[in-house]
Amino acid sequence: MINRLGRVAGGLIPVMLGLVMLNILIRLIFGYPLLWAGELTKTLLLWMVFAGGAAGIVEGSHLRIDALYSCLSQPLRKTADWASFLVGAATLLYFTTSGCRFFLRYRGFRAWLYVIPPLGGLLLLAGAVENLRHRLRNKVIPPG
Repeated sequence: MINRLGRVAGGLIPVMLGLVMLNILIRLIFGYPLLWAGELTKTLLLWMVFAGGAAGIVEGSHLRIDALYSCLSQPLRKTADWASFLVGAATLLYFTTSGCRFFLRYRGFRAWLYVIPPLGGLLLLAGAVENLRHRLRNKVIPPG
């Protein structure tokens, strides 16, 4: 499912490009921009970042330095996988809870925009769990 979301995120790029081009055209013709187009573009960018990031975590396509990891024995690799997961999960949980606090503090006119980071953090955490599950079952994580 997360991989499908990553493909949808990639499909948002032409939509965003079309919105920006429409906004420029309307501004040139009528002298004022479409306010909703800018807001929608920002919102789509946020969702694209989080969905694409989660898909990248699942696929193992994010940048990593594995010079030491490749030298480890299989049991030590599983320990390193767990350690890496725990540090990443702690970071994502902090990000998500901070986003929730921010949302609760500043809810109002643009509250729908402030709910995206906590939901995106949960999406990234789900991707990290899926990646760890593949690694612990010794499945090969396909390159991005």
